[in-house]
Amino acid sequence: MSNDDDPRTLRNAQATIRDRFVDAESGLFTMNCVAGAGKSMTVQRIAAETIIRRYVAGDQTPAQSVAVMSFNTDEAAAIGPAVCEHIREIVAHEMIPGASSLTQTDVEYLVTRIRQAPFIGTVDSVLRDIF
Repeated sequence: MSNDDDPRTLRNAQATIRDRFVDAESGLFTMNCVAGAGKSMTVQRIAAETIIRRYVAGDQTPAQSVAVMSFNTDEAAAIGPAVCEHIREIVAHEMIPGASSLTQTDVEYLVTRIRQAPFIGTVDSVLRDIF
């Protein structure tokens, strides 16, 4: 049984997908799963981890390197806030290498960048910005 203060973790297939994404140099990753399979949490956590890793490596605009989209408007609206929540959780619990080096100021900077990120939202809104 977990404590409410324990960080959320990816398990089983979720962790495998994250590990494969992290191990890749680049590429397109998509997930097609049934409802309730944990897609949203997995994608949000991967986005948060990627943004943190890129920021720790010196990228000042790491949110511009991640695209997270949904066809569903309500789900798309929840992506940014959830990624921000995951960033706070990862840093607070030092869940990935480099997270312990981030200050509260760094976290708030990343949260602000995510709120302004051009590639987070509905498929239509992201593609409209690209084309």
